Amino acid sequence: MDRFEQAIEEQRLRREAVLRDPEVQRAAARLRVTLDESLGDETPQWIRDLAEQPLLPDGR
Repeated sequence: MDRFEQAIEEQRLRREAVLRDPEVQRAAARLRVTLDESLGDETPQWIRDLAEQPLLPDGR
């Protein structure tokens, strides 16, 4: 694996770690609900439940 492939792999791992963060998942669920409502689509209940959970304040 050369240094460019290694850099790409490190970026992929960091991105996966961010997406596993519960706060990121809740924010993404809120965006999904908003998008589905604007498109007139039905949002699965588990996504609605996740979107209803409060986000942490910025200061934590």
